Amino acid sequence: MSGFIDHYSFLGLPSSEKGFKVSKEELTKAYRSKALELHPDKSLDDPNAVEDFQQLQESYKILKNKQTREAFHKELMFVLRTFPTTGILYSYE
Repeated sequence: MSGFIDHYSFLGLPSSEKGFKVSKEELTKAYRSKALELHPDKSLDDPNAVEDFQQLQESYKILKNKQTREAFHKELMFVLRTFPTTGILYSYE
């Protein structure tokens, strides 16, 4: 997978400023819900299940850490300002 991943959207959270304001509890709840949905054992027919689940884990890892979340948020804001309608953003909504 190439391009920029919107980690908020990947977890089913609002993107942009709203996503940045999501609490740790809301983040964990969204992760757990999405993990149940994307777990490879529940998606035996999906050839991308392992890759999607690994991306979910990486997105959660980035967002649960304050420093990496802030860095991601700055990058997201740059991408949204620079490429507002080009479609390079993978949102997974």
